[in-house]
Amino acid sequence: EDIAWHANEPKLLKTPFSKTETVEVEDFLRTNIEDEWHWKDWQLKLDFIAGDMNTTHIEFVPGATPHVNGLAGSTITMDANQPLSEYHVRWTIRHEFGHTLGFPDCYVEFYDADKGVMISYQIDTTNIMCSRKGKLQEKHFEELKRVYYTP
Repeated sequence: EDIAWHANEPKLLKTPFSKTETVEVEDFLRTNIEDEWHWKDWQLKLDFIAGDMNTTHIEFVPGATPHVNGLAGSTITMDANQPLSEYHVRWTIRHEFGHTLGFPDCYVEFYDADKGVMISYQIDTTNIMCSRKGKLQEKHFEELKRVYYTP
C-alpha cells in the first residue's frame, strides 16, 4: 500500500526505498532499477526516504547469494564482495527488485551431484525474472498496473 501510482500521474509509479549509507549505492539503485523498470512512456521511480524494516531496503553481506526475504519482501540482500559496476551485479539488482514488487523467479536451478555442477533451466530468456538476457516485458507492466494502479 506504500506504492503510489494514481490517475493524476498515470505514467509514474513511485515506490519508497530506504535511504542508503552512501550516494554511490543510491545512484547504483536509481541507475539500474529505474533503467529497467519502465514501459514505453511509463516509469518507475525510487523515492528514497527514512524508512524502517518494512520499507524496501538493501543490505550488503560478504559472500551472500543475492536474494529477497520472500516474494514481495522488503530486504534485498546483495554480496558485499562484488563491485557495483559488474554486469551481473547490475542485472541482479534489477531482478531482485522485481521480487519486492511480487514477481517470482521463472527459472529452476539445482545441483547435479553426479556431475558436480549447477543446472539452470531458464523458462523464458527474454524475461527479467528468468534470465540475465531478459528485460521487463509488457506482462510485467500489466501486472503492476493491475495490482498498484489507483484510478
